[in-house]
This record gives sequence, C-alpha cells and structure tokens, in this order.
Amino acid sequence: MTGVEVTTVALVAAWLAILTLMLLILVRHVGLLTLAAGSRDSSAVEGVLVGSPLTADAIELRPELDKELRYLIFLSGNCASCAELAPRLDQVPEPERLIVLVAGSNERANRRVAERIPIRIETIIEPEAGKLATSFQIHSTPQALQTENGIVTGKAAIRSLDDLRRFIAAYETSDAREIAITAREAAANAG
Repeated sequence: MTGVEVTTVALVAAWLAILTLMLLILVRHVGLLTLAAGSRDSSAVEGVLVGSPLTADAIELRPELDKELRYLIFLSGNCASCAELAPRLDQVPEPERLIVLVAGSNERANRRVAERIPIRIETIIEPEAGKLATSFQIHSTPQALQTENGIVTGKAAIRSLDDLRRFIAAYETSDAREIAITAREAAANAG
C-alpha cells in the first residue's frame, strides 16, 4: 500500500468514527427528549383524567374546588423531591392558589415535610390529605393537579420547582379554562 492509500484509509476510518459518534449522540438526545416529553404527558400521569368532574368526596372536603382555580400539590414524607420542593413552593406565581397535601403512612416524616412548607401556603395533612389523594387516585409523589369549576383541568408529575412553574404557566396558553367552563355549563344544563 502506498502512502496515499494508507492516508485515504485512515481518513475514511476517522470519518466513520466521527459519524458513529455523532449518531450515538443523536440517539442519546432523542432518547432524552422522549423521556422529557413523556414526563410532561398528562395521560401518562396516574390519577383521574383531565376533563373529569371532581368527585363528591373531594368537593365535600374542599368546597372551593367546585368554583375556584386551584393547584393541588401532592407531597409525602418519604419523598426526597418533596422535601426539596416544600420550602420553595412560595416561589411560584400566585402561591395563594396552591393547596399542598402531605399524605402517606409515615406521620413523622409527613410532619417534617409539612413544616418546611411556607406558612402562607395552605397545607393539609393526614387524614384529610389521604382522603383527597384517594379521591384523585394519587399513589406517587410529587404530583400536581389543577382544578377549576369542579373539573380537573391539568395534571403533571413534578420533580422540581421549574416543573411546577411550567405546569402553572401552561394553563395560560392552554384551552383548559374554556374546557372547564364548558364542562361545568354542560353539567349544569344536564342536571
């Protein structure tokens, strides 16, 4: 083999190595984007379906859910993300719309998480928090639900304050409010 042929083979091998590396990076990024998109897909999040009316139990426990826009934040004492999120919940737009529910079987751990929540945010602990978690079919935390006019208008698994902020901001650009009002009117007309 001549020097030119060796150089050509070396360049082709280097070029193939670079293409392979670029392909691996591309596949990795597509996988990460798929995971990120999947975590924001409300249908993949457990619990009641978006658009569902609230149960009578939920409205009985929290009558304001039947009319007002509220964000229910489900936390538990056995959740590291919950403990990190709890003291920062007042850093979202309109924190007065939040209702934080700390549910779970570890009463001491639940109390520790509840104590970390800023005092101006409404906090509910067991047993009422557990009843609401059951009513909304919540089995893992942290999780957020949005309700308005007695309708579930949004839900998401949240892992950080940024996730919660994006969840709240998404309401402003969605049709959720119109859906909630229309569903409420249809229910009133049917009944």
